[in-house]
Formats: sequence, structure tokens, C-alpha cells
Amino acid sequence: MSQVTDVDNQVDLGKVPVVLIVNTKARKGQEFFGLARIALHAAGVNVVENYPLSHAKRLPGLVQSLVERGIKSIVLGGGDGSISSVVDYLVDNDVTLGVLPLGTANDFARTLHMPNIVEDACKVIAQGRTTKIDLGIVNNRHYINVASVGFGAAVVEYTSGDSKKLLGSLAYPLAAARAAFHHRPFTARLTFSNQTIETQAIHIAVANGCFYGGGVLVTPNARIDDNELVVTIFEPMNAVELGEVSLHLRDGLYVHHPKVRVFRKVRKLHLDIVHGGQKRINVDGELWSHTPAEFGIANNALKVFVPEEFGLQVNDPTSTHTPYKY
Repeated sequence: MSQVTDVDNQVDLGKVPVVLIVNTKARKGQEFFGLARIALHAAGVNVVENYPLSHAKRLPGLVQSLVERGIKSIVLGGGDGSISSVVDYLVDNDVTLGVLPLGTANDFARTLHMPNIVEDACKVIAQGRTTKIDLGIVNNRHYINVASVGFGAAVVEYTSGDSKKLLGSLAYPLAAARAAFHHRPFTARLTFSNQTIETQAIHIAVANGCFYGGGVLVTPNARIDDNELVVTIFEPMNAVELGEVSLHLRDGLYVHHPKVRVFRKVRKLHLDIVHGGQKRINVDGELWSHTPAEFGIANNALKVFVPEEFGLQVNDPTSTHTPYKY
């Protein structure tokens, strides 16, 4: 039975040492580093060290060293990729992470109900309210939102750092349009704990969080603290069907489309490509590893600062609306 985490733990950030790290290469990083320092100080947060990082590759090593030194509270400003790159070092180390949404998609912050205004996000962190959330695992790496193969990975391949910085979330639909011309269906074999299926697909997503791809809702009742993964398979579609699905990516009602298959309550999955060649894996918006892939979930693995609203369900249009009929 799934367990939903309560928001009931409090940390006094006026007494606990806090380290602020901002990826200044993130879309809004350079602009908001100074603003975050001022806002945290004004809110009474005991920030003892500040790190503006212009090279994102330094981030994992820095976080690892802070954890080894015994730092227990880290505020990280950046996008989903920045956060995902460090969670391996936070698991099982009793470190609490505060998120400032300074990237392009900011799907993890959206899942946590964090405000997208940096001053407001700092105020939420200063309140010290914490909870534990799940992390997905793919090929022994932890991830926050989703790992996928197929169309999503192709979109990442066509999305450059410059386009994200210049266009923000608009970079993704433009990259998707390019990917649509080049991406081809493939045949995948998925082995769950209780069944094995073989299916044609254009995209397979294994979700831990509630959002990915700049606001795509995993399912209308998705959560990041239910100890379960959600697997979504998009079968090959014609242009009309693809348009129908696209209209409902943000409200989650695309899951009712006949060309979309959803598997809930997943804890383990083996994914292999039978026809179509080895596939790169998109992990939280970054290309990493390749198929075959082993997926799992780490229950209550990461402690994060959250607003009071986190206990609410992200979105449930089916509670007040009839599911869209295709």
C-alpha cells in the first residue's frame, strides 16, 4: 500500500548552518544569485557560505564535499538538471535540500509547490518546513522527475543550452517540432514484477515526480511521495492523434487517449529495445546512459524544504470534470 508523506518536520534555519549554491549558468542564475543572498539573510536564514558556480560540472563535487564536511542544509538555485546531478550525494545523509527554481523547466520545483519568484521561494525555505520524497532510480542513478527514452530524449538532443537561455520554456516545443521530423517508432520490451509486454512506441516515460518536459503532468493524481513509479507508453500516432494528445499534456487527460498506456504502482522495471537500436536515456532533461535500463524507486529518500501547500494534490481535474473523450 502506498504511503503519502506528512509535512510535519521543522528546522530552525536561524541556528542551523546553511550553504547557498547557485548555478549561474542556469537561465536565471546570474541574475538572481545576489537577490537570493539578500532574501535569505532578510528572512533570518543562517547562510554561512555562498557559491556562485559558472561551471555546472563542479556542482556534484562541491555538494559531495559539503556533505562530507557535515553540512546539513543546502539551498540550490538552478534547474532540474542541476538538482538531479547532486541527489546521489544527498541520499541517506540526512541533508535537507532547498530549491530555488532558476532553470528553464523547473518541474521539480513545480512538483514541490515552490513559488517561482525567488524572494518567495526563499521565504518558504526560511520557514523550515520539511518532508521526505521519493527518488527514481535508473541504472543505479537517482533522479527526481522522470527518465525516458524515445521522443523525449530526441527533444533534449535538439535543445541547446543557448536556446534554453534565450527562449526559456519555448525552447522545448521548438525542439519537439524538429524531433518530430526525425524520430522513428521503436519496439520495446518492458518487464514488470508481474508481467512482460512488448509494444511499439515513440516515447516511454518512467516518472517519479508529478511534472516533466516543462509542465507535462504525469497523471492527474500524480505524487512524488507515494512510493510508486508511473510508466507511460506513447504508441505510434498520426498527426491528428498527436495533436489530440498534445492538447492535454498539461492537464494530464492525455492518459485517456487510446494510443497512451499507463502503468501505475510500479516499483521495478526492466526496459530493453527489441527493434530500433539502442536508445539514449533522458534523465531529468539531460542525456545520460542508454538502454537496456533497470528502474526502481527509493522510498522517502530525499528531505526537502516545502511550503504548506505541498500536502495538497498537485492537480486532479477528474475530480470535477469528466475525463476527456477522444
